[in-house]
Amino acid sequence: MKISVIGSGAWGTALGVSLSATADVTVYVRNPDLLDDILRHGENRRYLPGVRFSGKVEFSSNLENVLSQADCVILAIPTAGLRSTLRDCLAASDNSCGYVLACKGFEHGSGKFPQDVFSEEFGLQIPAALLSGPSFAADLAAKKPVAVVLASTNKSFFDTLEGPLGRAGIRSYYSRDLIGVAVGGAVKNVIAIAAGMCEGLGFGSSASAALVTRGLNEMMGLGNALGGDARTLTGLSGLGDLALTCFGDLSRNKGVGLALARGRAIQEIEKNLGHVAEGVMATDEVCRLATTFSVEMPIANAVQSVLQGLATPSQAAESLLSRPSKSEV
Repeated sequence: MKISVIGSGAWGTALGVSLSATADVTVYVRNPDLLDDILRHGENRRYLPGVRFSGKVEFSSNLENVLSQADCVILAIPTAGLRSTLRDCLAASDNSCGYVLACKGFEHGSGKFPQDVFSEEFGLQIPAALLSGPSFAADLAAKKPVAVVLASTNKSFFDTLEGPLGRAGIRSYYSRDLIGVAVGGAVKNVIAIAAGMCEGLGFGSSASAALVTRGLNEMMGLGNALGGDARTLTGLSGLGDLALTCFGDLSRNKGVGLALARGRAIQEIEKNLGHVAEGVMATDEVCRLATTFSVEMPIANAVQSVLQGLATPSQAAESLLSRPSKSEV
């Protein structure tokens, strides 16, 4: 199977390295300077340092060549750049192979999920799947086992992917609930910022566990309001990804929360991060949807107040702790 990966960040590079063990893989690198450095040193020193490449994975800046022979294309890019990348792909090739959307969150401005952006640009005839679940790039690149969910209305497309993913150490589960999977992938990043602030304020493990549990409740409420299945959000793309992002030391969104708790401004944090923290962009859209669908999401609202400079992390925490008691469910 020939797989093309669009995106040369940590996640795209890790997918390329992992899948190249059992498939022919080419990774598209938009930045020519980054491509030159990758080819020169045999590793992606900027986004995934220390992970050496085998000869089975290739890197190229020629999008037409990358797409032309692909049996499957994986889009491992920030959701903010998804639409423009899809248009580039359409202009570069008429290959009608299936696409895997390995991106999370909302499109900036429209608030649309990745699968909605894809269907608008490619139509409904091209097979597509949304990939999510608890999977750090560093773990995947180090050949540690991970489990993901692939959401698609096309079960046969999932069946073609299950084998290559499994042979690369990625256990995959099938879902038809694209909405639920997308909600989990977006909201977990917002809750992870709150978890980072909770840890940074020194509140302890008990408070962190409580926050993540209530965050899951908010996630499930929004998913239900948008038409997702609550069971999806207790699975890999919901609870699983939430736990990893809130408690894992490699979590960028948790790192944002930690930095906020230490008094750093969000502008400074994003400038120094070096990677995209999807939760920062997703927070406003999550809160907007919560208002539109009358879903109570106090943790997301608290994160928004801090990101907008309307409250300090301590003040946001106090606002949550002083809320009136209520029934848990």
